[in-house]
Amino acid sequence: MGRSGLLFRAAGHEAPAIEVLENIEFLLHLSGTDVLRYADPKRSHLRSIKLDRRTALPQLEAFVMAGDTSAETWLKALLQTQQSTQSYGRRLLMTGQTPPIAMKPLGQTICTCVGVKDMAIEAWLKANQGTESVQLEGLKTNLKCGTECGSCVPQLKRMISLKASLAEKSANPSLTI
Repeated sequence: MGRSGLLFRAAGHEAPAIEVLENIEFLLHLSGTDVLRYADPKRSHLRSIKLDRRTALPQLEAFVMAGDTSAETWLKALLQTQQSTQSYGRRLLMTGQTPPIAMKPLGQTICTCVGVKDMAIEAWLKANQGTESVQLEGLKTNLKCGTECGSCVPQLKRMISLKASLAEKSANPSLTI
């Protein structure tokens, strides 16, 4: 099942009143007792973090930030990759560009239309055998890469071909120079 979301950014000459921020939290369902929250009304800083606890390990479901937004990059990555937040605890409320706990590498996006990363493609290719055309169709069917604009298809073909040539070299070591 795909995920969808909302990214809203606003800027102003003056910091918004804390009541405005609390209203945004309420509208986004980030005001309940199950939300991690930090508020500094004097500096107009606010961070609210909602976790999805329906999964075996909790994952970031949503967040609101106002004031210091330097943690947006790593929080957004946590949200998009659905990595577990089990070991973060209240550190999810920390500021700063560096996450308080090392995150798994995200990989390089190959298909921007669907958001498929090279690591997902390589994992799928490793787990699924077949001819190059069968693997390309499998990637399209299972990961949906190459099914929108098609600009990533040449890169997909290169990745499939590289995997096939590496497999052939490992099967026939005498072919290696």
